[in-house]
Amino acid sequence: MKIIFRTNGGKDIGLGHVYRCISLAQAITDLAHNIIILFVANNEVKTLIEEYKFEFISSDSFDNKDIQIIENQKPSLIIFDSYLASNDYLKRLNKICKLIIF
Repeated sequence: MKIIFRTNGGKDIGLGHVYRCISLAQAITDLAHNIIILFVANNEVKTLIEEYKFEFISSDSFDNKDIQIIENQKPSLIIFDSYLASNDYLKRLNKICKLIIF
């Protein structure tokens, strides 16, 4: 099972969304060891996410390219935590697989 966390953070946005996702990802991996966790986030938080030993793909925008990146990963679940995406973007994510929005 692959879970994608889609979020953004950094000096202009803050890191609350990212840390919430990291905490949830850690809890998931503590409970189930056969789950792959992948973060799709802006490059500014890459080092932070990799410090926690999670896989990372850089994406700075909530756009068609981002949707394609996520779809190509064939996730079982997407956990989304950001205020920056449009309703259309979220509807498209929901067509890929189950979607949880924070």
